[in-house]
Amino acid sequence: MCAVRGGLAAYGYLYPDQLMDSLGASIASNPQMPYIVRVWAIRDVVLALLVVLARPQTIRGLLIACIAIDATDIVSAHLAGAAGLFDAGDTWHLKLTAIAALVPESIALAILSWRYVFHRPSGAIYFVWHWLSSYLLTYWTRQRGAWVQPTAIPAAQPLVLYEYNGCPFCQRVRAVITDLDLDVQIYPTPRVTIRAYAQLGDSRYRPVVKEKSGQLMFPYIEDPNTGVSLSDSSAIIAYLMQTYGGGARVRRLSSLSISTLMLRSLRLSLYFGVLRVPSRLPPKPLTFYGTQGSAGAIVVFDALTCLELPYQWRSCARGSRKRAELAERFGAAAVLGLIDPNTGFVSASPFAIVRYLYATYQCGRMADETILGYSTDGATAQHGTSSSQV
Repeated sequence: MCAVRGGLAAYGYLYPDQLMDSLGASIASNPQMPYIVRVWAIRDVVLALLVVLARPQTIRGLLIACIAIDATDIVSAHLAGAAGLFDAGDTWHLKLTAIAALVPESIALAILSWRYVFHRPSGAIYFVWHWLSSYLLTYWTRQRGAWVQPTAIPAAQPLVLYEYNGCPFCQRVRAVITDLDLDVQIYPTPRVTIRAYAQLGDSRYRPVVKEKSGQLMFPYIEDPNTGVSLSDSSAIIAYLMQTYGGGARVRRLSSLSISTLMLRSLRLSLYFGVLRVPSRLPPKPLTFYGTQGSAGAIVVFDALTCLELPYQWRSCARGSRKRAELAERFGAAAVLGLIDPNTGFVSASPFAIVRYLYATYQCGRMADETILGYSTDGATAQHGTSSSQV
């Protein structure tokens, strides 16, 4: 990319007339252009050299500058053509020259930014991408987990759930929990590696599930009201609907639908509730008000999951009896909110919450892995790719 840009610029500086002719620009009608071409050539030679010699920390900034310059060149060519300084053919030739430089620069920036963006879970770019993909996911799945079912029956005590929000099977159960307006004590169990199934590693709560159930299948739920423990998402949903849904028919909640798979292709970051991030264990569990059908809440759920922070989830979808409590604690316009009794932190902003959680509890970096390292190594008959819940 730099060689093409620098070489074309050097050619333009040495032979501006020939370059103009190759671009279809008339020298007779644009006598000032050879001078402008040389100015452009010097600029681009300098930019190409700076990119080649740049350190990794500064190359992204230079690429952004190059993209901005090329975008300006495209706009300038368009305005010049609109003003009648060039005919339509010359204008398009000038635009295409800038586009030819802009495209590889954009690709290079995307490649360099991939790890940077997806390894900054509290950064603005990451947050926007995360929120957008979460919004599309909730929209395409018809906002399941956004409304309380009329037949919902309150539970006397909060249920206990071991799960991680990056798992589609866990999301199915979360949607039903929201539908039934249940309170749940969450113990996050994100994967410790993307390269193999059923790994304990340094997980905070996976060993607990292994001891309780003898296997590592998620979600795993315990109901202190009835003494029931289950670890299959379909069985959990059927149980919840029968016990707290008034026996209502279980809705079809496919975790492997085409729309869900398409949306998950936008959620490739392991910070999206998949892989654990080393963290400090808070003395007291946090409290989070939110719904599985809210894009902002999903962003917070993912942060709580990756950091393995235990929290009480107070589901408060539309129609929930807890909406008044949410408004009283966080304001009438709030749709979610987090309370940390350990520090006194209270916020209804998902961006502020995510930044706070990572700044307060993260104590190490996530394993240097990407979604490309995903494999089914270690899978058993209970952890097949079609019905796995790990």
